[in-house]
Amino acid sequence: MKKLLFIYLVVFSFIFGCSSKKDTEIATEDLKNTRWKLMELNSQQITGLKNDIYIVFNINNNEFKGFGGCNEIFGYYEYDGKLLKLSSIGKTKINCTDGEDKYEDSFMNVLKSFDKHKIIQKNLYLYKGDKIIAKFEATFL
Repeated sequence: MKKLLFIYLVVFSFIFGCSSKKDTEIATEDLKNTRWKLMELNSQQITGLKNDIYIVFNINNNEFKGFGGCNEIFGYYEYDGKLLKLSSIGKTKINCTDGEDKYEDSFMNVLKSFDKHKIIQKNLYLYKGDKIIAKFEATFL
């Protein structure tokens, strides 16, 4: 009886230990080929836009693309399973007059300055030090 109880405890611990770890692990499959919609930028909720601000990390190469509110954004990324780095970040040069670009410069600055990231459940967080500077929500392709 004690042996059976011990086996149940080990199996139970393994099942629940693995499932709780999954929520905070960073997986390449979660990062790549997911459309990450910007929800918060520098502690400000993103609202009132005609089109979503987003970023997508291409699974077939190390390019990313997205939309900053007015202009298309693009560049390259490196991801080793733990550390995410963006480089050669650029955007198209459309002149916006309807206010859709109100978050764009801040968004570009965040993409250039974050120093770590986390994926928790369906959210991607970009950090500068210990402060969250951008929050995204996964919207699948």
